[in-house]
Amino acid sequence: MCNSSAMQGVLELDMNNYDLSPEDLQHVLSCKNFTSLEILELKGKSIDFDTFRNLLPKASFLSSLNVFTLPSIKGGSCQEQVDLFVEIADTHSPLFFRKAGNIMYANKMNSKGFDLYLKAAELGHSLSQYSIGREFEFRKDYNEAFKWFSKASQQGIVKSQCKLGSFYAKGKGTEKNVRKAFEWTIKAAKKGHVRAQYNLSILFRVEPGYEDKEMKIFWLEKAAQQDHPRAINDLGVSLTCGDEFEDLERALELFKRAESLGVKVASVNKLNLLEEMEDRYDSSDE
Repeated sequence: MCNSSAMQGVLELDMNNYDLSPEDLQHVLSCKNFTSLEILELKGKSIDFDTFRNLLPKASFLSSLNVFTLPSIKGGSCQEQVDLFVEIADTHSPLFFRKAGNIMYANKMNSKGFDLYLKAAELGHSLSQYSIGREFEFRKDYNEAFKWFSKASQQGIVKSQCKLGSFYAKGKGTEKNVRKAFEWTIKAAKKGHVRAQYNLSILFRVEPGYEDKEMKIFWLEKAAQQDHPRAINDLGVSLTCGDEFEDLERALELFKRAESLGVKVASVNKLNLLEEMEDRYDSSDE
């Protein structure tokens, strides 16, 4: 397989479900034709550190790789693994600064882990840019968080696009900009990001000049299909308002479903709806 020139166009290789022998794994790492590979999944496989250290720097995919799920590495100290990844990062790809950072974080050396993530982010690694944004958000440094979410969003990181839309909607780290809030939230929602779908329903409900119940329900439906608990409850509420969208029977089922997913207010909504339905039934008998 690795001798085929067709491998030069492969962008993603997921070997997680294949029972690779150590020798097969070595063939993957030493293949010279994976020159366009962006995603390599080797989770669950194992390889000894000395072999890994010998093969990885020679791999053909180092410069193109953006996501690399590592095999289990047997032997070699944490520092040896970090040194290997930093060496590769310096010569090939910022992804490996992130890999070195992962090791630091796993060993509770968070400050060093952050520094390595930041190096990867500064060199343009999109997932690291998002991670740095999250760290600054946790620190409540919203200006820095906004900067890094913007960079990651422009590189297509969907969860970052959702965050960026939220920052624009709330005016966090930037001036509030409803148009840009919609722009970035829609980008993420259309790609199936469930939180973005729910956030978009809120924008269509609360933003003056943008209120649109039909669109609000549309995006609540999308999020509810992915079992977003609050979306399920809010969809139920939207179906109890006495307008053309009313569907009390479905609303009741939605409240029950949201309740089972831990939404406390859904229990109250369910009881209130049952009382209303009972009152309507009694009135119809008079």
